[in-house]
Amino acid sequence: MPLTLRSTILLPTGADFDHADVHLPSGLLVIAHTEPGTVEVVDTLSGHHLTTLAGCPDASGVVVAAPKTFAFAAARASGDILKIDLTDRSEVGRLTVGEAPNGLAYDSSRDQLLVADVRLNTATLIDSATMTAVASCLLPGRPRWCLYEAGRDRFLVNVREPALIAVLAAGPDAFAISSLWPVAADGPHGLAIDPDQDLAFVAADDGNVVSISLDGGRERGRCQIPGAPDVVFFNPLLSELYVAIGDPGLLVTIDTQQMRVSDTTVTALGAHTFAFDPARQCLYSLWPDLHQVAVFASQEVPA
Repeated sequence: MPLTLRSTILLPTGADFDHADVHLPSGLLVIAHTEPGTVEVVDTLSGHHLTTLAGCPDASGVVVAAPKTFAFAAARASGDILKIDLTDRSEVGRLTVGEAPNGLAYDSSRDQLLVADVRLNTATLIDSATMTAVASCLLPGRPRWCLYEAGRDRFLVNVREPALIAVLAAGPDAFAISSLWPVAADGPHGLAIDPDQDLAFVAADDGNVVSISLDGGRERGRCQIPGAPDVVFFNPLLSELYVAIGDPGLLVTIDTQQMRVSDTTVTALGAHTFAFDPARQCLYSLWPDLHQVAVFASQEVPA
């Protein structure tokens, strides 16, 4: 289904954005603002920027801890993980966890956070209530996007080279690599899952999006896209995968039932990252040169 530009929201100036995530109960959008080293909080319901939190140098990974009212952000330059209370938008905890933390994934059943370090090539498990590290393991290469798969109680971590998905058992006592699934595309980057189809979707640097069975890691299909992708999100309502391409600046919609491009939306040069709100069917594309969030509707949702 075509995306419709609904509005834009101004943000503080800064050269680039990295990951972002939406806290669904409140509609708050949390953004890693890389160059100024800040975390931005936007109220998507009112369409206003609310808060800038400093002290997150080379801000990279962001994940919300829904249904709790917390978010976590990775400061890649200092090795810190910040815990943010979204009720008053303040920093309430901090842990130095490695050299360059980047990818984050949240296990809501245990209130634990996986942190993937792109310099040490490690995955560390944090008890987010106490902000202490409880387990760690070595990955076979540089990690990228990470997810928690609740249905099988495990983490999935994209590894750039060798190209694969590392499957890690969740929980501090079992935390270790249980499987390595090769990906037949260069540079796995963005990662999303569809529990209903039992599929993972991997967007790779070589311009391929590959669907992989969550039951054993076998490739099920692939689709070429017009550029190198970064962030992806899956829309379960429409069975669509959205893929951001920073150059030339596109949001590509993939029909995951047929693994084909169904729509292409022009965004802005450098807009390689976005967040998705499945409840409100909105995409929040981050445009660095214009210092704004572009709000796209995937379809109208009744109030």
